[in-house]
Amino acid sequence: MGERPEGKELDRIDNAKGYEPGNCRWVTRVENIANRTNTIMVEFEGRDVPLSWLAREYGLRYHTVRLRYVKGKRGMELVEPLQSSAGGRLILKD
Repeated sequence: MGERPEGKELDRIDNAKGYEPGNCRWVTRVENIANRTNTIMVEFEGRDVPLSWLAREYGLRYHTVRLRYVKGKRGMELVEPLQSSAGGRLILKD
């Protein structure tokens, strides 16, 4: 694989196979996380992104975005800001 490029990690293309030259590549941390078997990938604005990336990019807790995903929300519905109720409690926007 040669020397490790700065800011890159070794990643397996097919996680079911071993770390052999034909199955490895250098990727960024975000790309490496996206290639895990337990990462939830969603289509957002025309591309597939990890659900955790959406939460981070929009300043929301991962569990909030994941709950919205489980409830069937997609696209911008996943990242709409939280709203305060009259009592000051945060509620999910429908």
